[in-house]
Amino acid sequence: MELPVGKASMPTLATGCCSAPALRQAGQRGFTLIELLVVLAIMGVLSVAVSLTLSTDGRRAANNDVQRLALLLETASLETQAGGRQLAWSTQDGGYSFWEMGDAREQRWQPLPNDALFRTRRLAEGLHIQRVEIDGQTLPEGALLIFRRGDPLLFRIVLALPGASGKSGLEELSGTATGRVEVAAPGAS
Repeated sequence: MELPVGKASMPTLATGCCSAPALRQAGQRGFTLIELLVVLAIMGVLSVAVSLTLSTDGRRAANNDVQRLALLLETASLETQAGGRQLAWSTQDGGYSFWEMGDAREQRWQPLPNDALFRTRRLAEGLHIQRVEIDGQTLPEGALLIFRRGDPLLFRIVLALPGASGKSGLEELSGTATGRVEVAAPGAS
């Protein structure tokens, strides 16, 4: 097909604001390698900061769970000592439960799944109970840690924090002779 003579043909290169001649005329140029490297470095620093913030949130949730467990154990111990009701505690896969002595005739422990304070709870992701000890003897998983009337229970619960290893990644809950529950790193006493 032939184009009629005298008619202008369509230009093949646009001369708008984004064309190379327009950029050169305005004194603008592309990014240099240094500028690109600076941007990449900033993006790297920001991504590290975000990942540290996210891991800190997991650690914070685990620390909150450790503190909550200490307070619940102390409350259960004090309630039992005061004669309100006899309570016990046990570990389970990824969490823990509180138990109450049922009818005095039957002498059976009953779980408290719907109790407002002593309900069954799951631990924060990555947090797990390594061991429970009473008087230096390891308590098997699922066995009851029974709080006694008049005589506070001396126990030790070692929890492993998420994303940590060695002794720095452990927390220890210790039942004292006064009925309090203390939180510390293992061997810090």
